[in-house]
Amino acid sequence: MRLRVGVAGPGQHAAVEALRRTAYRQATEFRWNDEAQLAWSAADDAGAVLVLTEQDSASLLSTVRASAFTDLAQAEAMLEYSLDGMGLDAPLLVASRACTLPSAARRGLLMHLRRAYVGAALALPDIRFAITLVYDGAPRLRSMREAGFVFHVPVRGWDNEARALTQPLMAVLPRARFASAIEAMTEMIGDADVAATDAAAVAAVLRERAGKHP
Repeated sequence: MRLRVGVAGPGQHAAVEALRRTAYRQATEFRWNDEAQLAWSAADDAGAVLVLTEQDSASLLSTVRASAFTDLAQAEAMLEYSLDGMGLDAPLLVASRACTLPSAARRGLLMHLRRAYVGAALALPDIRFAITLVYDGAPRLRSMREAGFVFHVPVRGWDNEARALTQPLMAVLPRARFASAIEAMTEMIGDADVAATDAAAVAAVLRERAGKHP
């Protein structure tokens, strides 16, 4: 099966929304409060929503939203968790709304998207960190740790979107580890038949939309 990573276009917005709803209904680390908040939003328009598809199919397998922030307070406002005590500085890339089709779970598909947004961050010379909120017990933690992400327990949170069932963690990757993380993820992905992602194109989308967050 040949896979492709790309940036969601207008014709894929409804499919992204449907995938989010389907995946979050079956999440075991949290309970989502209001599915209306999974609709395509201004935050999606201000970032790059990456999608993983089969090359010859319109069906979405995984998605994640990458957002570039020039201000830590804006990043905190979107995440609804404090970034205090993590040694972070802006500009930084925040990955959110990550999910995989339940029938395709536990196949490491999100790693393809993770490699894509870290590659985009590497192509943006000002980005100092890539971060994302994860939950203790999630299968992806092992591969993220092996790629170089470090996990922090936020000192406080005010998440109005979801109720955590396990400990929320902020996964942090500093710029000094971007290249090695891409190499590690590429090795973990192995011989998977994935069309090359144009990191520069994703970076261009993020660069054009940076600073337009609601």
